[in-house]
Amino acid sequence: MADPSEQGDDEPQDVDGLFNRALDQYHTLCTVQQEERARSLQARRFATIPGAQWEGAWGDAFANSIMVEVNKVARGTEKIIDDYRANRLTVEFRTVNDNPGDEETAETLNGLFLADVYLSKGQQAFDCGFEEAVTGGMGAWRLVNRYVDEYDEDDDSQCIGIEVLPDADQRVFFDPDALLYDKSDAKWCIVVTPMSPAAYKETYKDDPASWPQDLLKAHYDWYTPDLVRIAEYYHKIEETEDRLTFEHTLTGDRKKLWRSELQAGDFKDMQTQGWRQMGRKPVKRCRVEKLTFSLAGEVAPRQMIAGTEIPVIPVYGKRWYVDNLERWRGHVALSMDAQRLYNASLSRLAETSAYSPIGRPILTPEQVQGHEDEWANANIDRLPYVLVNKVTTNSETGETILQGPLGTLDPPSVAPATAALLQLMASDIAELTTNTDNSVEVKSNVSAEAMDIAATRTDAKSFTYMDNMRQSMQRTGEVYQSMAKEVYAEVGRRVPTMTEDGQHGFATLGEERATPKGVLYAANDIAGTKLNVIADVTEATSTRRDKTVKACMSAAAALGPIDPQGAQVLTGIAFMNMDGEGLDDAKDWWRQRLIQQGAIKPTPQEQQAMAEAAQQQGQQPPSPQAQVLQAQTEKEQALTVKAQADAQLSKSQAIKNLAEAHAKGRETDLAHAQALHDATKDTIDAQLKAEAQRVGNLHKLNSIFGAQAEAVG
Repeated sequence: MADPSEQGDDEPQDVDGLFNRALDQYHTLCTVQQEERARSLQARRFATIPGAQWEGAWGDAFANSIMVEVNKVARGTEKIIDDYRANRLTVEFRTVNDNPGDEETAETLNGLFLADVYLSKGQQAFDCGFEEAVTGGMGAWRLVNRYVDEYDEDDDSQCIGIEVLPDADQRVFFDPDALLYDKSDAKWCIVVTPMSPAAYKETYKDDPASWPQDLLKAHYDWYTPDLVRIAEYYHKIEETEDRLTFEHTLTGDRKKLWRSELQAGDFKDMQTQGWRQMGRKPVKRCRVEKLTFSLAGEVAPRQMIAGTEIPVIPVYGKRWYVDNLERWRGHVALSMDAQRLYNASLSRLAETSAYSPIGRPILTPEQVQGHEDEWANANIDRLPYVLVNKVTTNSETGETILQGPLGTLDPPSVAPATAALLQLMASDIAELTTNTDNSVEVKSNVSAEAMDIAATRTDAKSFTYMDNMRQSMQRTGEVYQSMAKEVYAEVGRRVPTMTEDGQHGFATLGEERATPKGVLYAANDIAGTKLNVIADVTEATSTRRDKTVKACMSAAAALGPIDPQGAQVLTGIAFMNMDGEGLDDAKDWWRQRLIQQGAIKPTPQEQQAMAEAAQQQGQQPPSPQAQVLQAQTEKEQALTVKAQADAQLSKSQAIKNLAEAHAKGRETDLAHAQALHDATKDTIDAQLKAEAQRVGNLHKLNSIFGAQAEAVG
């Protein structure tokens, strides 16, 4: 049996070759997607940055004019974002097979995912990606594996975190041959990360050499930070590797290891420990490698990523492939021209209003000489009058003439076209951005069903964005499960978990348990369990909690006369889903009550607390009031037992009396039967004697007749 560790690993790919390939792929992708990414950035600036709606050639055409900006497109995007925040999406892992422990493993992985999201502030990454997808059309986040405690030298355990990737349309670049929405078929991905020169030097101990910025922008800010860009290059490595099976000669246990997991000398150590190789199977394996480049080349050691998937997750507002090019769009792009026209019309109206109703007099230079400032600031300072100079018409005679304005420029009036354009653009923006939500206005004489229909119609306008987010969250769960199979593989490790309600807990990985039939299995075996990943989208306007409260209260009212206990459980569930100030203590009380009734399952911490409370209660002596109550209870129990004993004694005496009566009756019957038997016997004997005598007489007569016959003869 050969030592697999002596066969050597595959030769690593040339770093310079990977650097050149990554740089070429980046240049090519930036060239073909330059316009698309520029429009995406412009839309995000248009909706979020004050003054950005006048950027570019449009603003240049209105130079030296009033430029009013009334951002009407922001309300439409905020409505979609508010709908998402009211109904956050999460990942749910579900079982594929009915193996023992699979259901428990799925629940543990659900709690582990929520705990990792909470501890790494992953919800901020999800929110940032969704908001960029709604405004510009594209957002992204990524998953990373890192040490739980980087300051503990003895703790090598790792966890999974979610990191935010802002400006995704300028930083995240996927393989252009990947056609699926979630990029699960991508072979490579580049994430451009900006950082300050000081941070670059401190991290990489090298002079800054910024990764190129090939994307063009429609507008450049006057003041921007000095940044150095690095490129994080993820690429998949598909190879065939031996999967080795080992069996222990004494215990019979089996385990499987990849050949790359065995270092030099490990094979001999395993032989010494009693392990022997049972089989070898070539298996196709996909691994993900990450390299970090600056323009000067590799700046950090290559790193193998846990799992088999590229851990970068994109999210799109709306996405298409048109003319062999991936294109996307957010909620702002269609309304940008209408918003510009609206701002221009409103600016023209503001400018007209500023000059009205004062006309401009037409004067000669001699008339205003020396009074220019007064005339220039007359409207601003609201002067009651202004002065003009006398005009000398004859220099020889010195004749002067008091002369007024030569004419007047009438103030401008609002053109009918401007008023019509202002009205049209306002309605167009409202239609394109769906920023008018009449469903939130409570009207009299309108049923709740009609309001729900209006809310559903409004929610349908944002459903595409929510559904795309659902696909991205599902992809997040798939990548997370792939990474968790390697990150959370230590048997006996305790990991933190969390429920949707925020309840914290712990789970032990690979804990050995037995089914009721005695079959042993490993509980919480994340590495060896296959699970499906589900992510759902619910209605946006009516939240799940509100619907739960309404449904439970309606069901409790209907179930009350039939099953009061069931109605009580439904009322408790409804109360636990209510939102409001000062309800925390009452919710805890309802939860403990429902746990005692068996309506909901307690968490491991609650089970432990209940066990400790029961043990502590058993060890402490009862209070005097409790002792009096216990004595009274014991007395009542004794009286009850005595009454039951007396009743049992009375019943036994009655049964005895009945038995004696039956016995006496039986003796009487026996005497009567004996007398009857004796009388019958005497009668039979007399009859037998009479019959015997009659027979004897017959014999005598027969003898007499025989003698007479002989005599006659």
